[in-house]
Amino acid sequence: MDTVRLGQTERGSYVVAIETPVSPELAGQVGLGPEPFARRVTRQLATSLHALLRAAQNQDASEIQQSVASGVSANLCSAMANALGLSVPKGEVEVRVSWARTRRVPPNTPVSVLFPGYLTGVISEAATILRANSEIESFELEGTVYKLRQDTEAIILGLVDGQHGKVRLTIPDHYRDALIRAFERRSIVTCTGELRQTGKIAELLNVRSLDTSEDTSESEAD
Repeated sequence: MDTVRLGQTERGSYVVAIETPVSPELAGQVGLGPEPFARRVTRQLATSLHALLRAAQNQDASEIQQSVASGVSANLCSAMANALGLSVPKGEVEVRVSWARTRRVPPNTPVSVLFPGYLTGVISEAATILRANSEIESFELEGTVYKLRQDTEAIILGLVDGQHGKVRLTIPDHYRDALIRAFERRSIVTCTGELRQTGKIAELLNVRSLDTSEDTSESEAD
C-alpha cells in the first residue's frame, strides 16, 4: 500500500484513479520469474470482482460460497455493498483497470466490472453468508474473559473483523487455571487458534497458546 498513489483526476464527481507501479517485463522473461506482487494483487482484485458480480447476478448461495476460490471474501462483499450504498444518484459502481503496457496480461483477465445498484442487497447478504461460514487459521484473539461456564467454556470479549464481539472457546485442561485467574482479575488474555463464525457468536477452535497480561511467558501445550 505504500507504493499505491492517486492518479490524474478525471471528469465526473465520483471518479477515483489509483495507480499501482509494476516493474517492466524484460525481453525473453516469460516463465523465468514470478509476476510482481503488485500486478498479482491487481489481477486478483479484478478476478474476484468479476466472480462476485457473476454470483450476485445468479443470486445463488452455493455459487457465492464457491466464489471464495476465486478470491471473494466477506470483506470484499461488504466493501462493494457499502460503495453501492454511497453511489447516488446513478446507483452503480464500476471498476476499470488499465494494464501497464510494459508487462503482458494473461488472456481473459477482466478489464471492467460494473455493479448495478439493484445488487446491493444481494451482495450485502453474500457478506453475511461468507462471514457465517468463514474460518481463519492461526487467528490471534486478544480480549478479556467475559464469562465462564462451568470451567469448561469461556466467552472472550475481543476484536474480530474490526469490531468488538464475543468469541466462545472450549477451555483446554492445561489453560483452565490461567483463564479462571484472568476472569477473576479482569486480565487481558491473548490466545491463538482457528476462528470460525457460527451465527451471532464466533468460536475459537484448537487453542494452541494462551498468554495473560500477568504472565509475559507464553504457555504452550505439551
